[in-house]
Amino acid sequence: METKKVKVKYIKTKDFTQKFVNGAYGGLNLNGLVTLKFYYEDLTLPESVELEVDEKTGLVEESKINKQEFDGERRVEIELLMTPDKAKEIAQFILDVVEGKIFKDKE
Repeated sequence: METKKVKVKYIKTKDFTQKFVNGAYGGLNLNGLVTLKFYYEDLTLPESVELEVDEKTGLVEESKINKQEFDGERRVEIELLMTPDKAKEIAQFILDVVEGKIFKDKE
């Protein structure tokens, strides 16, 4: 079998960003594509707080007011769509990186 070497250059687009995610949600869509929505999960901050300061000791006590209805939120950062075969390939790549099979730090 004859082989040919091909060079590929990576170019980051002008809207390239890095996101930290700590979860994903998804599955197969109606077209048979794997859809993954990556999100960042965080506790919801109260809209405001009220502080009571003891004028003698300087101790501060905080009480939350105007608490929002939710305890936390998941901010969806990006959605990826791919074929099942490509999803398997990417999943294996991620496992290989995590297990140190590729991109292993030099010892």
